[in-house]
Amino acid sequence: MTNIGIITQSHFPALGGEQIFNHNLATELHNQNIVQPTVICSPIKNINHKNLYDYNCFPSKNFSYLTNWLYNKNINYIVQKRNVKLLHGSMLHGGGFSALKYGKKYNIPTLAVSHGSDVQSVPEIGYGAINSKYANNVIEVIENIDHLVAVSKMNMKNMVQLGADPDKITVINNGINLKPVENLKIENIRGNFNCDDEDFLITFVGRNSPIKRVSLLFKALKILKEYKKIKCVIVGPKGDMKDLIIKNQIMDKVILLGTIPKKFQAGDHLPHGDLINIYKNSNIYISTSYAEAFGGTALEALACGTPIICGKYHGINDVVKNGFNGYMMKNDEPEELANIILTLYKEKNYYKSIRKKIQNTVRHLDWPLVAERYTKLYQKLIIN
Repeated sequence: MTNIGIITQSHFPALGGEQIFNHNLATELHNQNIVQPTVICSPIKNINHKNLYDYNCFPSKNFSYLTNWLYNKNINYIVQKRNVKLLHGSMLHGGGFSALKYGKKYNIPTLAVSHGSDVQSVPEIGYGAINSKYANNVIEVIENIDHLVAVSKMNMKNMVQLGADPDKITVINNGINLKPVENLKIENIRGNFNCDDEDFLITFVGRNSPIKRVSLLFKALKILKEYKKIKCVIVGPKGDMKDLIIKNQIMDKVILLGTIPKKFQAGDHLPHGDLINIYKNSNIYISTSYAEAFGGTALEALACGTPIICGKYHGINDVVKNGFNGYMMKNDEPEELANIILTLYKEKNYYKSIRKKIQNTVRHLDWPLVAERYTKLYQKLIIN
């Protein structure tokens, strides 16, 4: 059995994003039993990882200013104890940088997986590790790691723009657990937020942070204020969302549901059943972020058969077939977004009838298939 180490800064899968990616990958690798993963991570206060996962997970100890030293000592210990044959680093400036360091020390192959914010840059909002104190770490990994994995073609383009060799990059889109999505029986929950079957329901998942650019969605809804049946459900921390809603005069269009589930547990599996039901009750899912390497929530929506609208700098466009399972904005402007919403609104019965076909457009991203691609890449790097 070949042991690999997955190095990540933190590991709390219930938060989603990079962390649920690492969890799902490690789970599936463990189940397939060709390579055995060990997740090596920093500590999270009040979280006991013991017996939470099927795979091995070893967080370092948390002790004031010694925490970083203990994190590095933990990597040393696991690499030696488990005879690790390859190091997989999560995020170039985080786990990727550590994988590079210890791969050199123990003369074992390394790869780093980008999850977007490490190589994306949105200067107007100060977004991206490349615009931070971690910029040198990102560049060092790009120049010296044995192999890079991009989660989308756009993600690969970002790395190449920073100097990465295209020949040492493999594109592997993120995965989705299709079985729990398909097995969950749909419940009509529209009544829970005062919507009926005739309403055209938009879902947005995320917080009001600069990168999510929810103001673009609200401006589009303001343009469509005369269409009373078009409504929008927001899943995520309410924060100051209400102020933005009032500012755009769309109080009758937007329903704030807050975080789902209301409280995350360390062992929770995503996507949560309540969120799957919201996707399945929705007519469309919209992501307005400035950039997304390969949006997990957009993928979840597609897996539920819900068409999506996303921005022009979104890696999920690798699987979007314009006019079929969704639309990619070309200009990221409120008028453009409003027109696309209106197009889908007028064709809502058609899109309702092809939900199964939409779901099939991401069937190749079921986690067992994605994990197989990683296993083959690991084996190739180890042999070489």
